[in-house]
Amino acid sequence: QDWAAIGQSADIVYAQMPLDPTAYTAGGTADSLLNWAIRQVNRSKLVMMVDASAVDRLGESFTALSNDAALANFGELQFLQGGEQVGANESIEVVLSGNATPLEWDGSSLTYKYSYDDAGQNHNVWLSNPAALAQRLGVSRSYNLRGVSVRGLGELEDGPGYGAALASATGQTAAPEATGAAIVWTIRDPQGSVVASESGSDFSFAWGGGTDGNYELSAEFALGNTIATLDSTSIAIGDAPVVAEETTEETTEAEEETAVAETDTSEETAPEPTPEPEAEPEPEPTAAPPPANLDPGSEDAVVNTNANVRTGPGLSFGTIAGGANAGTSVSLIGRTSDNSWYQIVLPDGQEGWIFGTLLNVNSGVDLGGLEVVEVTPPPGGGGGGAPAPPPAPISGAFELGGQTAGLPVGPMQISGMTWIKRQHKWSPGNTGNDVQGLITEGHNAGFKVLLSIPGQLNPSSIDFASYVVFLGQVAALSDPPDAIEVWNEMNITREWPAGQINPTSYVNDMLIPAYTAIKAANPNILVITGAPAPTGFFGGSCGGNGCDDAPYIAGMMAAGAGSYSDCVGVHYNEGIVPPSWTSGDPRGSGGHYTRYYQGMVDAYVAAGARSLCFTEIGYLSGEEWGFVPGGFLWKAPFNLTVAEHAQYLAEAVSLAANSGIVRLFIIFNVDFTTWNDDPQAGYAMIRPNGGCPACETVGNVMRGQ
Repeated sequence: QDWAAIGQSADIVYAQMPLDPTAYTAGGTADSLLNWAIRQVNRSKLVMMVDASAVDRLGESFTALSNDAALANFGELQFLQGGEQVGANESIEVVLSGNATPLEWDGSSLTYKYSYDDAGQNHNVWLSNPAALAQRLGVSRSYNLRGVSVRGLGELEDGPGYGAALASATGQTAAPEATGAAIVWTIRDPQGSVVASESGSDFSFAWGGGTDGNYELSAEFALGNTIATLDSTSIAIGDAPVVAEETTEETTEAEEETAVAETDTSEETAPEPTPEPEAEPEPEPTAAPPPANLDPGSEDAVVNTNANVRTGPGLSFGTIAGGANAGTSVSLIGRTSDNSWYQIVLPDGQEGWIFGTLLNVNSGVDLGGLEVVEVTPPPGGGGGGAPAPPPAPISGAFELGGQTAGLPVGPMQISGMTWIKRQHKWSPGNTGNDVQGLITEGHNAGFKVLLSIPGQLNPSSIDFASYVVFLGQVAALSDPPDAIEVWNEMNITREWPAGQINPTSYVNDMLIPAYTAIKAANPNILVITGAPAPTGFFGGSCGGNGCDDAPYIAGMMAAGAGSYSDCVGVHYNEGIVPPSWTSGDPRGSGGHYTRYYQGMVDAYVAAGARSLCFTEIGYLSGEEWGFVPGGFLWKAPFNLTVAEHAQYLAEAVSLAANSGIVRLFIIFNVDFTTWNDDPQAGYAMIRPNGGCPACETVGNVMRGQ
């Protein structure tokens, strides 16, 4: 088809995007398709059309399907031990009979997937969730299209979640976070109370049995706020007759997922067994009082049914071995703000969390007086389920800071800075406490702290494991930094071992484990990739002894850096023309992107970066000295005047603040005084005479003047 001709004659053109869930990574197939489409059709006419459905892949063929259809491959319940009629306290074991493999997290598509065989052919299935849809829609944001269209929303249950995904496409809200998934096994007694539960990735479940009566065993699939019933069966224990299965009302999310809360669904009383005429009827055993009638006595509370006790207030937290049986007395020491979960102390002294309806609380306890405890959700899923996705990246408005030698609070405040950058050159054997002073000093001065953590210069090797441990310790400090930059200029041999430079190695060996360790300790810390050295020395190529920064960034993004960072680090320090220029630099190779501020931004976005953090940006003026060292002389006699230095910094700040792409902008530097072969003082905002023209120009921009 002639898309250019269609684009000229049509008012609206719909571009069907790939069904392949992995196509939506930065620089992936979806990006390539839109890059092509906007060259054929005016972007103001172009509507990107995506599917919100689950996807089944066979070879290179992709088919959309509902989540219910996707879950059908888990199969039905089958008994491996016992059956629908067993004796008292006789064990049973069941399994889901389908041929699906265990769930695995796919970070490239922000959802879970599994595989199955059908007629000797292997299929892969990706499930649908709001975070995956938000990722697909997010590809459109940098193209300024007419709009987006979504298929398959009518088959989805999590309305608020998918609504948030749609809102994120227009920038109204942050993208919904990826959530964990689990198979939830539940057994309920004749009163409807939960007597056993388990959640995780196992397709089988075992139970040690119970007393006489009719019980219901159910298997559900929980994905975020969506819960789907896989199958259920009745189990008659002892002399209780086998009863036909009934369809019950759907229980609440908390009841299903924790498998510990009682249900409110009404059930008919099972018919009493009719004694045979010749048999002497045996006396009925004395029934124990229903769990809900347990009296806490003088204790704070008593557990009213066999229940899970978790390490935090929610399903993403793991369970404490053994849980708490009905009748266990506990002390109450905390609560969530909505009183849905309570922090308790078990009789053996262990602390944990329990869902509120599972407790009978002493009427003398003032629940409102309990401390509201805020607990950070863990990065890993609880209960033995499939691996949890990485935490969603932190987003936020533009912020300004500076790299300093001292602590020039006044000039920084005049400039509108709220961040201060400090650097620690890591060596094996360092501990997190080694940087506490740097961080606390910045915080005490009223600034957020970016801690850049490279290694020693000209390394022959890097102990990745020790480095990651160190970053985890830094993140776990009582006064941690607000952002961590993971290494520095790793595309050149001054910072990375010769012969080993490789963006995929950086991501897999350093960035992913570092991001995981930092977020596990403190998910609020902004994680910034190391910024490559801006260079065209390697002719646009990438090899073990060096790599131009744009192809290095492209390699990082292809290896998954976007999913394991909050923004991509950028350095820019060789400009001698205004920041808005994209051509006209008088040097050789004047068209190279590293000559221009906007060229750097455009090159990194084209390489797949979606959020940028300038961790070092500066302009060099040697006017006060009358020269600059040879290696830094780009325009005789001293590059820029002090007035140009102040003007260009302000213009760059303005461009960044209004770009929608730059998250953090750290000026290099505020107060350095070294002037030698590395003329750091020439970059400084505070000039040798103590004046700070750039403080005024940058401050005016930040104040909107």
